[in-house]
Amino acid sequence: MEFSVSFCDPFKKDIVEMGDIAKDKVFEIFEDIKWNSYLSKMKDVRDEDIYFSPSFEIENKENKNGLSISAVGEPDNFEFYIFYKRPKMIKSFFGLLKKIF
Repeated sequence: MEFSVSFCDPFKKDIVEMGDIAKDKVFEIFEDIKWNSYLSKMKDVRDEDIYFSPSFEIENKENKNGLSISAVGEPDNFEFYIFYKRPKMIKSFFGLLKKIF
């Protein structure tokens, strides 16, 4: 199973695409992110210079389900917000189902 991974750097307006990875590398990449460092730097800049909370995003390439994990709070006492992404099934005019992303 393959996943696509991206990172939202608080100081870059564009999302950093990290490419496709195997499932056994996901936690390794997540644990290598310097969450404290990003949150510390965010304290010393103007709000206008911050584009995102530091966030790690992963998507299953096969079924398009994914997670977005954002760090918020003080550098030494932060927490993660976790959002689950999945395709939504809706009915069209003729009773057919289709996916929306």
